[in-house]
This record gives sequence, structure tokens and C-alpha cells, in this order.
Amino acid sequence: MKTSRAVTGASLLGRTLLVAMIAFPGCSRAGGSASIAPLSQPALPATGSGGQPAEGPTSVASAPRPPEDQHAAEAPTPSAATESQPVSTPGDALRVRMDHYVRALRALELGQSASTVRIMWLGDSHAAADYWPNTVRVRLQQRFGVGGPGFLNVGVVRYRHADVSLWHVGPWRVEPEPPATRTPQGDGIYGLGGVRTVPLAPGSRASVSLSSGAVRGRAHWKLLARLDQEQSRLTVRLGATTRTLRHQPGANGAEPIGIDLVGEATDTLVVEAPAGQPRLFGAIVEGEAAGVVIDTLGINGARVATALAWSEPSWQSAVADRDPNLVIIQYGTNEVFDALAPDRYREQYDALLGRIAQASSEAACLLVGPTAVGRGGLQTQRRAARIEAIQRATADSWGCSFFSPALAMGGHDSFARWSELSPPLAARDGVHLTPAGYKAIGEAMAEMLLEQYEQFVGTE
Repeated sequence: MKTSRAVTGASLLGRTLLVAMIAFPGCSRAGGSASIAPLSQPALPATGSGGQPAEGPTSVASAPRPPEDQHAAEAPTPSAATESQPVSTPGDALRVRMDHYVRALRALELGQSASTVRIMWLGDSHAAADYWPNTVRVRLQQRFGVGGPGFLNVGVVRYRHADVSLWHVGPWRVEPEPPATRTPQGDGIYGLGGVRTVPLAPGSRASVSLSSGAVRGRAHWKLLARLDQEQSRLTVRLGATTRTLRHQPGANGAEPIGIDLVGEATDTLVVEAPAGQPRLFGAIVEGEAAGVVIDTLGINGARVATALAWSEPSWQSAVADRDPNLVIIQYGTNEVFDALAPDRYREQYDALLGRIAQASSEAACLLVGPTAVGRGGLQTQRRAARIEAIQRATADSWGCSFFSPALAMGGHDSFARWSELSPPLAARDGVHLTPAGYKAIGEAMAEMLLEQYEQFVGTE
């Protein structure tokens, strides 16, 4: 790396926050209005989830360069200069209003509410390792209170969440296979996070321990499980509490049941002694005190079509049970390396937003575009810019806000610059960021959300 080009991550972060403010509809340091609108029927009605491509790579790190895209000639050369124009949303999406999400945050800050504010984050590998979501989580919890870790996978061997430590013993199977599939498999019932796990041997065991400060007060757990077979059995321990779950008639193919447990913050949840291959759909943990919770639902290799492969009524039921105040939809980087025409993604986003709207009509929504990538050259950058334009238009018509990671990085051509920083903020694979890079993007996104909140408070 040339010394003259070396820039520290800290100095870049200041510029990141300033540039990214432009990407958030209605937000600017010069003032203006902002809101995160609840979902409603879009101006352009959904046309279904057709046009789904054949199965492709399930990891952005191994995805091939796409063929020439029919829209590439239409898209401008992406750069910080061409991408830095503010995008406004129509009608009441631009007006500051006391929507469900912001009012809930305000009530928390004023001590007028005992209700936790829940944020549901659907995404790909950028979110799966929880570096990016956790940065936003920490910033919001510092201001509005610690609500807990939220949703956790149980039995997924290669899995990370910032608020917990996990251990696994023995063989486990993850369903569907691969988790990022865009083709429906089996009964399609995979719970809130789109993944279920199966312990395959009597000695298979999983445990989850909370990090210090992950909850305030005692921890309230809900383990989600289904025992399909007549001989199915599972033992669950939390502190001094032990429960043995057994098969119930009619459980095969049905929705998972929730097992509620309460323990000290220092207690470890242990799932062990399985028989008959019970299925686990993750766990949810929150503290006694109200605060902010972010459910990290990232899947390596996921596209927006991944969520459409899950059973619609089952997933909607899981969303309704969580009753999120804000839903973040963060896809696009994997789509950059696919061959599907970018315009076709609009119908997929419409389908997913429609499902969310039916499950939780008061939830606010925030769409997040692809990051800059360092592979594929100008053609890939143009395709990424076109996909982002489709996402912006979709957010526009649904009354959602939009955040551009690529713009926060300095444009769709900025990946190489991030990889040359000291310390590097982008990984050598040309796709992912480093933990420090995800922290920088998370800080920019958190700044967006807090700026929006401040503008709302200023209108009271």
C-alpha cells in the first residue's frame, strides 16, 4: 500500500457519516423533514414473486461475475459524485409524523413506556456475523435502554452473535440446505430466522450464555421447537430449571411451540438429550427492563428471494408474534453477482413487503442497498447502481426509508479504497468488509436513525 494513500479508519468514519446522511430520505444536517413510515399498500401494486432465477451461488464470496446486464448501458458510471444526490420520498413519507416506531422510542426515552422496541433485521452475510447490526444495537441501546439480544440461532455451528457465547457438541443438521436457497423445501416452516436445526445423536447438545450486560434484570427466554415424531424428546435446562419436552399429537408439520423460561442473566441455556430428531427454530431472549432489541436474521448467501421460499403463513405468524416496530430489509450484494435483470427484483421486494405489511401493519420499514464490491469492474458497479435504484424506487412507493451502504463508503467504486485503509475496512475477497468496516457502516446507519429521531423530537 502506498503511504500517500493511507487513511485511518477513524478519519474515514467522519466522512462516512456526513456522506451517508445524504442517502437517508428527508434527512440532512441542514435540516428538513424525515420519517420512517409504517408499511402501507404501495403506489405500484405488487405483481407477485415470479421471475425467480435458478439456484445460484449461496455465498457472495464464491459468486461468479455476472454476464452482461441488459440495463448496464442505461446506468451511469457509479461514483461518489454521481451517487450523492438526495432521494426524496413521496407524500406523507416526507412529513414528520408520530408513527409507531418513533413514538415508541420517545416513550422509552421519557420513561413513559414499559414496552420494548423491537427491530427485525433481514439480511445476507453482511448481517449474519452481527458486526453491523450490533453496532446499531449498541448505539440505540445506549440511548434508549438495553432490551436484550433478541433472536438467536441454536444449533447452528458456524454462527456468531455479539451478545452471547455458544457451544455445540455432536452432529447437527441445518434446514433448509443450503439455508439461502430460493427454492421452497419441505413444509417451508423455518421460523422467524428462516432456519431450523436438528440434533442428530443422543449426545448432541447446544448451549447459549449471555454476555455481561446483554440484559437488564432477569432474562426471559423463549425456545422455539417442534417434536414431530412419536418418540421425539428434548431436555432444556436454564439454571436450576429443567424441562423435558415430548411429542404431542398433531405436531408433525405444525408451527413450532414456544417454551418460556426465566432465569438469571448469568444462567446458561442448555438443550440436550434429544431423541426422535426434534426441530429447533431458535430462541428469543429479552430482559426484564424495556429497551431496544435488534433481531439479527442474516443468512450467508441470502437474496431477497430467500425469504420468499419460506411458508408465507408460517413466517407471517412468526413476524406477528414478534410485533416489530421497525423492519430492516438488507439485501442486494449477492444479487449484484446474479444474472437476473435488476428490474425483476422489484416484484420480489413487493412480495416480501406485502407479507410484512399483512403480518405487522404498524411496522416501519427501512430498505438497505448493496455495499460497494471490489470484483467485476465497471460492469458490476453499474449493475449494483441499477439494483440500488430499484430498491430506492421500491422504498419510495411503499413509504419506506432507504440507506445506501455504497454511498456511505464513498460510492460503488470505493471498495478498493476501503481495502487500502489502515486498518483495512474491506476484506481481500472483494465482497465483505472487515469487522472495523462493518462498524463504520453501522455507525453511519445508527447516525441516520438517531438524526431522524432528533428531527421528530424537534417537532414536538
